[in-house]
Amino acid sequence: MITIAVAICSLFAADTPTADVQLDRRHPSLKTGKEFRDELNKPLTATWQNVPARRVLGRMAESRKISILLDRRIDPTQPLAVDFGGQPLQSALESIAAKVDGQVSVLGNTVCIGPQESMAKLRTLTAVRFDELQQPTLRLSKGRLAELGERRTLHWNDLDRPSDLIQQIGKRYRLRIDGLEQIPHDLWASATLPSVNAVEALSIVLIQFDLTFRWNETANGLQIVSVPDKVSISRSYTPRGSSAAGTAKKWSANIDGLQTKVDGSRVTVTGTVEQHEAVAALLRPTRRRPTTRPVPGAVLPLEKRLYAKLKFERVPAVALIRRLEKTGIVFKYDEAKLKAAGIDINMPISMDLKNATADEVFAAFCKPLGLKYRTKGLTVTLSPK
Repeated sequence: MITIAVAICSLFAADTPTADVQLDRRHPSLKTGKEFRDELNKPLTATWQNVPARRVLGRMAESRKISILLDRRIDPTQPLAVDFGGQPLQSALESIAAKVDGQVSVLGNTVCIGPQESMAKLRTLTAVRFDELQQPTLRLSKGRLAELGERRTLHWNDLDRPSDLIQQIGKRYRLRIDGLEQIPHDLWASATLPSVNAVEALSIVLIQFDLTFRWNETANGLQIVSVPDKVSISRSYTPRGSSAAGTAKKWSANIDGLQTKVDGSRVTVTGTVEQHEAVAALLRPTRRRPTTRPVPGAVLPLEKRLYAKLKFERVPAVALIRRLEKTGIVFKYDEAKLKAAGIDINMPISMDLKNATADEVFAAFCKPLGLKYRTKGLTVTLSPK
């Protein structure tokens, strides 16, 4: 029997008239931790023409032994025409997500693909729920915190109901669940979420109904509630080499929508998990090249690359450099010369490209910065115009 670690909800949006139903599916052995993260960076070479999204994702999940979950609100029957020639698996999944009007969110050891608005909130919602457990008002024992953080596999079969899954999670972690009536009746396709804790498991199931939860006073129960319009977390940072006020101003200018507050030598940042990751990228010294060189023959040449969709607003230019470095591209530039020419690679840029070649991406990247580029193999050299 073939085991596919991918959920397509709801079940009856089948891609064939006689879709198999598995009521007693075996637990697959899936990669977690470093193995899972490494798998997302490995190259994928595959072609599918007019194949339903359900089947494409299922084959990818099965061959890589990872968990991929397609949100119930994404139509699994949408036919895909994709040709991957060596880009990292995560990049390929992001391309597929764009084709089905979705977005990728990697939470724990699961790749979630769902509506953009929900996926943009998923990781931050999870972080908020974890932060709440640390509040002194809950007075949780270390043992209870450890219990809620215990990682276990959540596995379900075809025709299982999401409300039953929430109750299963509640029983596993000794949680009383209030508000189950907010989850409508639905029958889901089978799936496996490997090594999830209480917050991750609850969040992945509930987000598909635009729901989250609120802990009660002792965290022995929860109330299911609607996802708020805005979701954010706050963290404090101590910048080095510049004043807190100057750093806060720079971060606010470089990261769209970020909120900052200066308190002495520290800067308190309020934003999404992804925005905090952008702050962390700005805090790290700029690298001239990736720490690991691409393996010859394992990375797609620049002239053969095609970016199906590349869209973002006001993202630090250096963040795109680092993103592309993960695909095997080597960037070379003299930061001192760029600064002398008045070029700041932390400057926020925007991009909206479809079916773009590598040259078109580099040209769109360089234009607002006043840069020119030249390529040789996988190396891109940047210099002032």
